[in-house]
Amino acid sequence: YDPRYGARPLRRVIQKYIEDEIAEGFLRQEYPEGCEVFITLEEGKISFRGIKH
Repeated sequence: YDPRYGARPLRRVIQKYIEDEIAEGFLRQEYPEGCEVFITLEEGKISFRGIKH
């Protein structure tokens, strides 16, 4: 959060590192249709895993 800009910088970070990566993963067909994508953070690295139910 930035007092001057509000939550906009946080929104950009979420979009860049999470939303864009999930979209690219679907385009690369890394996640099956209808799956849930789980996000984890370990040692400063974001990981994505698709789970089909």
